Amino acid sequence: MRRQKTILIVCLSALSAILLIAGNSEVKKGKNKKETKEKAKQEVKAEEPKFDYSALLIINSKACACTKRRCDAAVSVIDSLDLKKSKIELVTMDYGTERDSVMKLIQQYRVPFLPALIIFDRDKNELKRWIGEVKKDELKAFLTELSKPKSEKGR
Repeated sequence: MRRQKTILIVCLSALSAILLIAGNSEVKKGKNKKETKEKAKQEVKAEEPKFDYSALLIINSKACACTKRRCDAAVSVIDSLDLKKSKIELVTMDYGTERDSVMKLIQQYRVPFLPALIIFDRDKNELKRWIGEVKKDELKAFLTELSKPKSEKGR
C-alpha cells in the first residue's frame, strides 16, 4: 500500500511538472503570437498609403450585353489611370455577385443605373459621380484637379 502511494505521488508530481512546463510554453507561445500580430499590424500600417479620397465603383458582371459593355469599359478606364497616385482608395462592388450589399448602396446613393463611379472626400462627402458611362478624359481631368495642392485648386 505504501509503495502504491509513493508511485501515485511520483506520478502526480511528474504530471504536475509536465502540465506546468506545458502551460508556460503555451503562455510564451501566446505572447509570441500576440507580439507577432502586433508587429504585422505595425508593418501593414507603415506600408499602407494614406488616402485622401475614396471611390466607389458599382458594376454588374452579369448584366445584359449593353450594361455589361459599359461596366467593362468603366473598369478599363479606371484600371488605365493610377488612382493611388491621386490618393484615391477604390472599392469595387459587383451587383452580379454581391446583390444585397450593392442594392443597399444603390438605394443609399440613389444610383439610377450602372455602372456608377462616385468619388468621396475623407469625410465621405460626395465630390463627383459618373453614372452609365465613365469617360476617361473627364475622370483624368478630375484626378488632375484633385492632385493639385489646395492653393492651386479652382484656378
